[in-house]
Amino acid sequence: MIKILAYIESHNNNFKKSSLGLISFLKNIFKGLDIKLDFLVINSLSDVKNKELHKYGAENLIFINNDEINSFANTEYILYSHSAIAKIISDLIIEKNYNLFILLATSFGLEIAPKIAIKTESVYISDCTSFEIKDGMINVIKPICSGNYEAIYKLCNERVIISLRPNFKIKEYQENTTCNFIKLEKEKLKLEESDFKVLTEKIIYDTNNKNISDSDIVISGGLGMQNAENFRLIEELAEILNGAVGASRAVVDKGWRPHSEQVGQTGKTISPTLYIACGISGSLQHLAGMSKSKYIVAINKDENAPIFKISDFGIVGDALEILPALITEIKKYK
Repeated sequence: MIKILAYIESHNNNFKKSSLGLISFLKNIFKGLDIKLDFLVINSLSDVKNKELHKYGAENLIFINNDEINSFANTEYILYSHSAIAKIISDLIIEKNYNLFILLATSFGLEIAPKIAIKTESVYISDCTSFEIKDGMINVIKPICSGNYEAIYKLCNERVIISLRPNFKIKEYQENTTCNFIKLEKEKLKLEESDFKVLTEKIIYDTNNKNISDSDIVISGGLGMQNAENFRLIEELAEILNGAVGASRAVVDKGWRPHSEQVGQTGKTISPTLYIACGISGSLQHLAGMSKSKYIVAINKDENAPIFKISDFGIVGDALEILPALITEIKKYK
């Protein structure tokens, strides 16, 4: 039997949409296999709130109270510690002899995954997109060469840590099974003050914008938008479609948009259902960050722009002229 542990993120007393989608995705793709699939949550929520994950497919749930973790640190001002959490997860992986540890390729996941890989002496495969089951074996798929190719890794006998790109579809299950809920008590946590090498005291959320990693629809702008003021068109379209605003690296470098919105190799790698690229030519580093979107719409004046090569729909023209017309038509439709 293969033993798998998956980490479920929660922020600001809520579970991330991408984490709920991860539960549904893993439950579906490993269905019918000889696999024990456990989910781990580390937060300060109640047992009742955590048990709600059962309806998304988390039948085996391990809970560790973050407040109890923080009590080992000699400081009052701490939300969580990457180093302490990595230590706890590593201990759990070794103690329970998990073959595979899965987490999302979010900023938090990418922070702790290498630490866990080192502590558990595991193979680490980052920024993967999916799994495939072939001849009873689990293979993991990872884009390479700026997304132009896919590498398929066969998981053999070594312990493996995998980070997956977020944006899986959420599914609720109406099954009559019970939730196997295990709470690890404080006395079982092998922590010392020296384990708290990295402390996070505060997270500042931009409440005006949606997170591009969690959004099904992302509308991004490039230098073709000409200036920061013109991004109001993208913001308006994003609001109408209930989507998020993204940006190319060139735009972020100019200070038009924050880095949290940057799509690409040096920004965020996303795979929404719909990606609309406005005035973005499509450099390799940008394509690597969004080429796995289900549907891609490109708006660009240059009919030879690389973005059109991967687009499902293309509009040749000035985004500053097309976006107002598009907004008007969508408003009429809605």
